[in-house]
Amino acid sequence: MDILSHTVTGMAAGTVVAAFSKRKFKSKLYIIFAGTLAGAMPDIDAISLWSKFDSVIGQTFGFKHTGRQIYFGKLWYSHHGFMHSLSMTFLAPLAWWLIGGLISRTKRPLRAKLSARWHDGRLSMVAFVLGYVMHLWEDMITPSGSWRGVRLLFPSTEYYGGLGKIWWWNNYDLFLIVASVVIINSLILLINRRKKELTLGVFSAAFVVFFIQVNTRGVSFNNESVTSVFTTKEEKSKAIQREILGPYLFSNMENLDNNINLNF
Repeated sequence: MDILSHTVTGMAAGTVVAAFSKRKFKSKLYIIFAGTLAGAMPDIDAISLWSKFDSVIGQTFGFKHTGRQIYFGKLWYSHHGFMHSLSMTFLAPLAWWLIGGLISRTKRPLRAKLSARWHDGRLSMVAFVLGYVMHLWEDMITPSGSWRGVRLLFPSTEYYGGLGKIWWWNNYDLFLIVASVVIINSLILLINRRKKELTLGVFSAAFVVFFIQVNTRGVSFNNESVTSVFTTKEEKSKAIQREILGPYLFSNMENLDNNINLNF
């Protein structure tokens, strides 16, 4: 799935967790940001496709493989490798919690620093984990590619997913679903008292609709390695979107997609 949809999904997850905070809206924004960051973070391993990766990073670290070989390969640092695992899902927030406590300048014992950091940041950590897990799940329902899924249980070398239920990009219906959750839940956080129940209800209902949309495409998007097949699947995905959204909304979403140039 594309980076924009992943990011917005993480943001949507963050709005739910933020509803459980009793602090002011500014504090809730930090929680939402944690979910948003987690939604995008796994795809940092796509940096190997950067045009200057070989000359800058590859030469600096003495990599034996080119950026493209790394990206499409099954090295631990390849795309869909360690960054797309449950290990990283929990390691990242734990590292943030521990390092923050270690470098804190407050004159208190380390245990007290860590306790305070946990108390202040636990909801942000929950939002991060939820946003990260949603990213992994969204990638598991895309085509298998060269990886055959994601390395979910790293350090295990097994890959999970690659279900091919949706295409890599232009899943405009799914994007609109998660974007709607962000908008509705943000309004709930601002104006309504029953924040927990309503935001969770909106997210749950959206997840059900999302799940239905994913499983009613009526076509497998796997076997995309051959260029002609890849093009056919791309066209089929757009045809499905046109049927779901209607010509007018599809046209607007496609124009937005082309202008943003992030393959969403």
